[in-house]
Amino acid sequence: MRLTTPITLGELARVAAGTVSGESAFEVRGIASLEGAGADELTFARSASMRERATASAAGALLVPEDFGKTDRPAIIAPDVDLALALVGEYLAARECPPPPPGVHPSATVGEGASVGEGAGVGPGAVVEAGASVGARARIGAGVYLGHGVAVGEDTLIHANATVHWGCRIGARCVVHSGAVVGADGFGFARSPDGSYHKIPQLGNVVLEDDVELGACACIDRAMLDSTVIARGAKLDNLIHIAHNCRVGEGTAMAAQVGVAGSTRIGAGCQFGGQSGVVGHVRLGDGVRVGAGSPVIKSVADGVEVWGFPAREKSRALREMAGAARSGRLAEEIRALRRRLKALEADAPPAAGTGDS
Repeated sequence: MRLTTPITLGELARVAAGTVSGESAFEVRGIASLEGAGADELTFARSASMRERATASAAGALLVPEDFGKTDRPAIIAPDVDLALALVGEYLAARECPPPPPGVHPSATVGEGASVGEGAGVGPGAVVEAGASVGARARIGAGVYLGHGVAVGEDTLIHANATVHWGCRIGARCVVHSGAVVGADGFGFARSPDGSYHKIPQLGNVVLEDDVELGACACIDRAMLDSTVIARGAKLDNLIHIAHNCRVGEGTAMAAQVGVAGSTRIGAGCQFGGQSGVVGHVRLGDGVRVGAGSPVIKSVADGVEVWGFPAREKSRALREMAGAARSGRLAEEIRALRRRLKALEADAPPAAGTGDS
């Protein structure tokens, strides 16, 4: 990442809650990887084991942990390098690509009875329908659509071209990325006697509690009658689908392309690998971990880690995977034994009493 204007190492150290070793006035003009950083850029090493790579780097400055030891160039020393990177990244993102400024852009549309809180911003071409509310200091990006009666909490950021349908509620400090759709109809149809499908109206809504983040093109379907809920602090990656009537527990994290079918309950602090999925009407306890690409087809108890196709308890899945890896060799051994047995039978003398009389 190249910066439009330089920033001193000392200023970055304050943002990162770290201290400077060496020249605090060193001007940083970009942040890059160990291999890609140049002489005017900052790079990072997460541990002392990366010392050799850091020393070989062409970077002008380093971000390193407290146990890294003496450095050969200016450095920020931080208790937690990953946290420091997050703080620096957040600061620089706001600096380099600021959200829409406070106020309603002239090209935006704000419906009758809608409210925009103090310090909030509504970007170009955005639509805030009648009865909707935007909390204080929230930022609504260009082309965003907020349907009738939608409520957006304080300090929430909704990026360009996201859609929040009628009646849905988004808490404080949430982040909704571009292309996300909150509150589209759940997939509900009744089969008519002639085989055609009759749509079941989806009259509920979606509730995103405080501090939730939705990735780009995530789709959270509205409930049929009550609420589809993404609980406080949950983090959902890009291209995720949560079907109607689901609940995703507090602090649960899902990697890209996870799919969860309707009326499923997921506990707090769960983790889902990319492209995993859950069938409908099951319950996953707190702290469940689901391996990448694993379909969960039944309920899972608290704290269990599941892998495989279909998903089952990790140790069992690993044993079965190991067995499957050996199956080819075992099959060849069986074929070899059959050939030997056949040869032995061919060479064996006739059994007593079976000769010609």
